[in-house]
Amino acid sequence: MLTVIGVPGPVTGLTATVSGRTMTFSWAAPTVGAAPSNYVLEAGLASGQTAASSTLPTGTATTFVATNVNPGTYYIRIRAKNALGAGLPSNEIKVVVQ
Repeated sequence: MLTVIGVPGPVTGLTATVSGRTMTFSWAAPTVGAAPSNYVLEAGLASGQTAASSTLPTGTATTFVATNVNPGTYYIRIRAKNALGAGLPSNEIKVVVQ
């Protein structure tokens, strides 16, 4: 059995749905690189920026629900992470909460 050592590859297929002040994110796990142990959500107020970053309490699950989100426009990316660090970011999506 081959063991890959290093950081995970990039997450793909990031999508989000918004219902009121609740955002639900889904993505596909990396298909290259080492296995992730968890995921990091990066949120910015402009494209390419990261105003906040948080390790998600999802373990290796590929969905996350954020509740009571303040109204605004957010630019979101997800990174797969393991003990050696975080991989490249996913596609960036724009999410608007009314």
